[in-house]
Amino acid sequence: MERQTEFPFIAAPVPLNPVETRLHPAVWVEKLAVYKGLPVGGANRLRVITLRRGMNILWAEPGAQRARGEPRARVSGHATGKTTFCRLIRYILGEPSFGSETFRAGFRKKFDQGWVFGEVWVDRRRWLVGRPLGIGPQGFAVKNGRIEDLEGLSTMPRDALSEYRKAIESAVLGDLRQKELPATGELFEWDMLLQWMARDQESRFGGLLNWRHTSSDSRSMELQEAAKENVVRLSLGLASDTEQGLMRDFSLAAAKHKTAIGKRSNLEYQIRTEITRLANLLKIEISDESPLPEEAVRQKISELEREAERVKQRIDQDETIQRLRNEQNSAVEAMNSAHTRWTDAKETAEALQEEIDVAEGNKKEAERAHKKRDWMPFRNHCSQPLTDEVRRECRYARLRKPDDALDAELETLRNETNPLKLEKAYRDRDVMRFYRELEACKAEAERLKQELETAESPYEPDQKRAAQLTDTATTARIHLQNLTGALQQREDNERAIVECAQSKAEIDRKLEAEKAQHGARMRDFSNLFEFVVRELLGSDVTAGVNFSGKTIQPYVNYHGRLDSAALETVRLLAFDIASLTEGYIRDAARLPRLLIHDSPREADLSVDIYHSLFRLMERLETEAGDVPPFQYIITTTEPPPDGLRQSPWLLEPVLRTTNPESRLLGVDL
Repeated sequence: MERQTEFPFIAAPVPLNPVETRLHPAVWVEKLAVYKGLPVGGANRLRVITLRRGMNILWAEPGAQRARGEPRARVSGHATGKTTFCRLIRYILGEPSFGSETFRAGFRKKFDQGWVFGEVWVDRRRWLVGRPLGIGPQGFAVKNGRIEDLEGLSTMPRDALSEYRKAIESAVLGDLRQKELPATGELFEWDMLLQWMARDQESRFGGLLNWRHTSSDSRSMELQEAAKENVVRLSLGLASDTEQGLMRDFSLAAAKHKTAIGKRSNLEYQIRTEITRLANLLKIEISDESPLPEEAVRQKISELEREAERVKQRIDQDETIQRLRNEQNSAVEAMNSAHTRWTDAKETAEALQEEIDVAEGNKKEAERAHKKRDWMPFRNHCSQPLTDEVRRECRYARLRKPDDALDAELETLRNETNPLKLEKAYRDRDVMRFYRELEACKAEAERLKQELETAESPYEPDQKRAAQLTDTATTARIHLQNLTGALQQREDNERAIVECAQSKAEIDRKLEAEKAQHGARMRDFSNLFEFVVRELLGSDVTAGVNFSGKTIQPYVNYHGRLDSAALETVRLLAFDIASLTEGYIRDAARLPRLLIHDSPREADLSVDIYHSLFRLMERLETEAGDVPPFQYIITTTEPPPDGLRQSPWLLEPVLRTTNPESRLLGVDL
């Protein structure tokens, strides 16, 4: 280090050196290498970048001024690979995707067999991690490996990434007893924390919990806002097991309360609809604002049913109609009996004909059976034609009966069909007789039907009236049942709304009491946040973090609250850096002590504030000791402060847009 920076004196609220158990980052990246294909070697190498513990600056230097004082190109310093660098690190750390869909397609079009390798330290042990940039191969992770071990290899190791992921989970979250997020019931995983520690550049540092943007296509798991708040609290050690349980209970009560509130409007609509239908059906007044006159409604329905019954009785009491109905019922029974007799006789005749056809060999099955008889005189013996076997002097063929004897036997078999034919003739006569009887019964039933319709025709208006009354009464009963059910559901739902609100209030009270018990931890973090903000904005401001109930609200004051877009970015950056620092100055936090900020200057920060960010990180390095217990990676187009535009902070190479070789991957995609 060529210089020692003099920091303006802003006293830290606590010593900034690491505690004994946090002398090393839980996770940090020492080397990143990108190859366009295999084998691993210089010919296929696109870029190798070596990083360190502490601050790492990847600078995309703006291009030189044009001739005659013309300004630089507007894209100067952009499109050099800063975000790609961050995405590749995230990919090596386990994220599912290494870039947007457009970037992946562009890279694969040029290099369809690319690989990225990383040397990642997890709990003080080096892992060699390789992940494909093309489609097909699987990634791998090897303990104690180095990228140089792969030199010349065309086939990659087969060690699965799963052990590597488990090692990260153990290093960062291993001692966390309660890993279930109260808000959603999901298990706290490394991917959730990585989203916070390496925000999407596309999110523009626009919100404390705005970690992933859809356009980045990171394929990270989607998290609700409440789940993200849980992740932050658990990571900072600001939620006890009791508080987590209370937050889980609150989440369940809130979900139930929300469901009940949403159900209220549906029930009100259903009640209004059923009341309207009943009122229209029964021609009575029913108000949805007063108690349901259920007894009056039931009485009206009963009146309709009694009226329908009286109309039916007038029809049923006609003697002619009664006689014709009885006669028609008898005719229908006779017709059914005749149909049964006819079908039984027909089936019997068909069965006899089947036996006759088989015996006479008139069916293919019978023909085959007779032919087989000619060929096979003995069971279980060969089926060769006998004429051939006699010629060959087969001893079995000589035992066969003479042909005339066999012909006589076949003739006898055919003669046995005569009784079957006689029986078949009798059954055919029965079929015709029963058919004539069936037709006569049908004609009689039809005649009586016509007479009954003629007799009932004067009563047709009464029949329609009775049917309408019955239908109205039946429909009204259904609507009444629906209405009483909906009213009961509304009563139960309103009771649930009150109970849920009371439950939420009680849980909130307990949460506040629990928060008061570990309020010192929250105050300590709030003071650390204020220190970071004052390092960035100056000693005239005050700041803090409100952990109110289930929300996290960082704030900055300077003669009142400051809420501009740039200061929103300052709040966000300060919160991240305070969290990074919290991770090593106290052992309650569960953080990797790794933080990546991709181009925060593009979020409308002034140069002075932006440079203060670098100075702050330098101070944290200095006060932490000889070997920083954290890794901070920042990409920037804005030049870093003069004293930091050099080793060991500045990564090689400095990126430029002046030619393809000066971009991250050394090519235009």
